[in-house]
Amino acid sequence: MSSGLRKLVFKPKQCSMGARGSNLTFAIHEAGRRLLAQHDCDDECVSVVKITKDAGVSIGTFYSRFRSKDVFIHALTYTTFRGATESADQALSEDHLGDASAEDVVRAIARTVVRQMGEPKTAGVLRAALKLAPHVSDILRPVRDYRALVTDRARSLLGGRKKAKPSSREIEAAIQMLFGTVVDAVVEQPGPLRAGSDGMADALGDIVVSYLGIASERAWSPKKDESERQDDQKAEGEKETVPNDEEAPALSDGYVPIIDPDLRKTTGAIRLVRRPSLRKTSGKSPRSARQRSSPHQSLRRRRSPLKGRKRKFTNV
Repeated sequence: MSSGLRKLVFKPKQCSMGARGSNLTFAIHEAGRRLLAQHDCDDECVSVVKITKDAGVSIGTFYSRFRSKDVFIHALTYTTFRGATESADQALSEDHLGDASAEDVVRAIARTVVRQMGEPKTAGVLRAALKLAPHVSDILRPVRDYRALVTDRARSLLGGRKKAKPSSREIEAAIQMLFGTVVDAVVEQPGPLRAGSDGMADALGDIVVSYLGIASERAWSPKKDESERQDDQKAEGEKETVPNDEEAPALSDGYVPIIDPDLRKTTGAIRLVRRPSLRKTSGKSPRSARQRSSPHQSLRRRRSPLKGRKRKFTNV
């Protein structure tokens, strides 16, 4: 077979194998993001076995692409924040915010950072990267690149204005406060301000606008954020259920509730029955009762009629 015909025959197969390999890698990445959004990276639910099972691939397929779980989380951090960086580059471009006011620019920056980093999958990857940072080198580099892009966009959008022109130092400090608060909300979940919520975006927008000296009215209030949190709890079904009297009888009736730690609610009750004592003391001390029930004592009582009798010896 000639070389030209060989290329023509085998080229579609090679392309399909490459597309299949990239699809498997994407499936593994998505499975890791889903599990990290709900569990800690050291939890058993985020093991290699669980990741491959959720992705629908074999363990050999995983290790053919990643040497270890830490290498996988490193690659996952890179792909996740590379996508966030590209998205922020488009959202904070001159085409979108070139004609906007300084206040609108600040609030757009705060809203973009809060929503991107507070998204559950991105937040889970960030928590895992922060936990592995002490012994995995450069795992936070994609996060730093994302922050550097946001800082550059803030300088270009706010630095060239005639009125209320903040200095480059002030812009860097404002971005530091913004990222520090978002990271704290991602790690210490849930906090007073929920990561990724509109209430956090409005509150941080108010803080940055006030810090940079841009006159504005406050867009966030504690009452508004509290009502938003209550709506989220109702939607997610986080409201605790109170069991009725039939499911959980009172403890005074001799019942003990059965609590499911996974569901965090009472699933039933069990009744405690006290076993009756088989020992009757008849008002005497426990020691005398034990002596009376001793087998040696009963043997003495059986032999007691023989006491005092003289043995008769007969001469043979």
